[in-house]
Amino acid sequence: MAKVLTERFNLPLPALAALADRLTRPASSIQGLERRQAQVLSGLLAAIIPVGFIVALITPLLEPGVGLNFGTLFAVAALFGIYLVSRTAHYRIAGLMTVGIINASIYVVTLVSTAPDRISTLNLILALLMIATMVLPNWVTGVLIGVNLGIMALLPTLFPEIPSTIAIIRVFLLGAVFLLVFIWYRDTLERDRRAQIAEAFEQTRRANDALNSANQELITANNIAQESIRLKSEFVSTMSHELRTPLNAILGFCGIMLEGMGGDFDADGRQMLERINANSSRLLILINEVLDLAKIEAGRMELVSSAINPAELAESWRSQTHILAEKNKLDFIVEVDPQLPQTLYGDAERLTQIGVNLLSNAFKFTDSGSVKLAFKRQDDHWLIEVADSGVGIPPHALNYIFEEFRQVDGSSKRVYGGTGLGLAIVRNLVRVMRGQVKATSELGKGSTFTVTLPIITEPNKETMLKSA
Repeated sequence: MAKVLTERFNLPLPALAALADRLTRPASSIQGLERRQAQVLSGLLAAIIPVGFIVALITPLLEPGVGLNFGTLFAVAALFGIYLVSRTAHYRIAGLMTVGIINASIYVVTLVSTAPDRISTLNLILALLMIATMVLPNWVTGVLIGVNLGIMALLPTLFPEIPSTIAIIRVFLLGAVFLLVFIWYRDTLERDRRAQIAEAFEQTRRANDALNSANQELITANNIAQESIRLKSEFVSTMSHELRTPLNAILGFCGIMLEGMGGDFDADGRQMLERINANSSRLLILINEVLDLAKIEAGRMELVSSAINPAELAESWRSQTHILAEKNKLDFIVEVDPQLPQTLYGDAERLTQIGVNLLSNAFKFTDSGSVKLAFKRQDDHWLIEVADSGVGIPPHALNYIFEEFRQVDGSSKRVYGGTGLGLAIVRNLVRVMRGQVKATSELGKGSTFTVTLPIITEPNKETMLKSA
């Protein structure tokens, strides 16, 4: 609407709105409903003052010989002073003074007037009382009603020349009743609103208390769970260490016996020793994996930063795992991006653990074709990519293959062995190195595992990574 008026009649409405806001803006200390009341009072006075000033000036022009209306000018000056007070924290006093002056002015006009019709006077007083209900307390409105009724009743006695005001009193009483009903209804709505707000606040408080209680219970439960995890990890770490000692002894004695230092054995005896040695080695690998996982969970895994040549690292992985490629008659392709720095810094032993785990899985699940190891650069990161042409991974299994003790085929009749810890260790080690690992696969066509790590080229303290 304001836009239409502005465009059609070229009215500066935004400027007028800004001026009105400036003229009615109360003190900054007044907030909420009181601020709105103070604005109403200031706006009323800002509208009455210029009207009264104009009336005082044009009266001599409209009625020659009457002269300048000094009474009106005095009332305008008084209202201007009250207007200044209305924009302070004492706006209620200004409201009471406004009602008093206007009420007195109405009766002065009534006394000097000889017109028998007093309905206009009544309308002015009722309008004044309506404004009073918006600014002043209800008891002030009640007092004003009583005072006006008393004045109306005394006017015929004090001023016999004024016509009877009985009819006016009746009409005024009717208007006052409606006004009081309005006040009562307004206050009822306000009480209901406050009750609803209080009830909503109480419900919010109870909900917050319940939420705080639940949060406290969650914190307690989380602390208990964290402590349980820590104790479990320490227990597993200790037990793994204790289990490795006798296993290393078994492997050592088996090695001595297989070398013939403990006497000669027939074919069956040697085969049994070889099976003991192989199963002990497998058990030792499992214990080492469990120990590494426990260290990471307990926050005791430390990564030692050292200089690494990417090409030499890839070659060492190839030499460690090429026997698996030859066993399955697979092509083993190794590629190193020439854009990689000649020297990187990181934990070579843990990086080798990641790479060998991924390559071992690739060879294990690939019956024919090839396995490819690639080091690539991607902005300020470098990628370890292991791709194979094996059996692939079902789409639903990609969501859990990095979890502990989870395998694509977890049945007792599975074709491929393993503990399900290799990829879990890869994921946790990569996290400790501030990197990411992801897998993509297609059934029957192979899988690709990609490890993304930050490029670190300086051996400073910030590059010494520790598990969180």
